[in-house]
Amino acid sequence: MRQRVSHIFKGSNVRLCLKWSFFAALAGPVSIVLHEVGHALMALILDYSNVRITYHHVDRIAPENIQPWERALTSEAGPIASLVIILLCFAIVLIRKHSVFAKALGMIAAIQYMGGLIYFIGAVFGAAPPTDFDSARFAQYLNISIFFPSLVEVLILVGTWILFIKLINRVERIQAVIGIIIGGTFGILIWLTLLGPLLLPATG
Repeated sequence: MRQRVSHIFKGSNVRLCLKWSFFAALAGPVSIVLHEVGHALMALILDYSNVRITYHHVDRIAPENIQPWERALTSEAGPIASLVIILLCFAIVLIRKHSVFAKALGMIAAIQYMGGLIYFIGAVFGAAPPTDFDSARFAQYLNISIFFPSLVEVLILVGTWILFIKLINRVERIQAVIGIIIGGTFGILIWLTLLGPLLLPATG
């Protein structure tokens, strides 16, 4: 075990971790913005007014005659956008199997489905499950159980990570996963606390 840990921290392996961390840090903000673009595009299609993308959500005013299914579709448009990103990244990796950014972006985009996983963890341990995530709002607008869209989110999250990990060269797989977790976390935190509020500030 000690030898394996020391092997991970060898110079060449540290460089691999840093490479994956760098691209994952870039992927974090990109995945968040594209997710919000999905919400914004659907809001525009459904005639919302004052549509404005901020660093972590989309400001919008619903039309007076909006239907519950339209609100549900607007809420689910972000997760749909994230799924499109994942599929596009997978297609890119099939064409360019050494594309580090495509693999990192695909895996980071799947983190947008973390709400479903948190919901299930809360339900298993008897805690009040969160309801403030896109698919939960989707279920509430349609008056259906949150269980089903949350299950879909968990399957996409787990399936995406398993798929992309298998697509990473086995020699650098551990370093890549470590780098994606560290870099993705760093990139998302920097976006939500520093760059995002500066470039796409929230109103009020």
